[in-house]
Amino acid sequence: MNQFIWDVTLWILASPIYLVQWLARLIRRWRFWRFAYVPATTCSVCGSAISLVGMWRCRCGFQAVGHLLRVCPVCQSLPRMVRCFVCGATVKLPEL
Repeated sequence: MNQFIWDVTLWILASPIYLVQWLARLIRRWRFWRFAYVPATTCSVCGSAISLVGMWRCRCGFQAVGHLLRVCPVCQSLPRMVRCFVCGATVKLPEL
């Protein structure tokens, strides 16, 4: 019975920490999925629109047509940044 009380006490103390971790993960994934369904983003330097839909080349060399934030069928990776075609600056993409 003493071990049961100890386990319940630890569970009660750890639950708020697990809840905060779960909420942080949920917010991070929500940002990613929200970004994955828009056709364009804005450049943080010049303010021009950067299209996320088109022909893209993965770092492994595979080329595909579609949205940038889709998993590469060859190497299973996601891109980490996109370059602005107007000013050449790079914009960091959200991670999953």
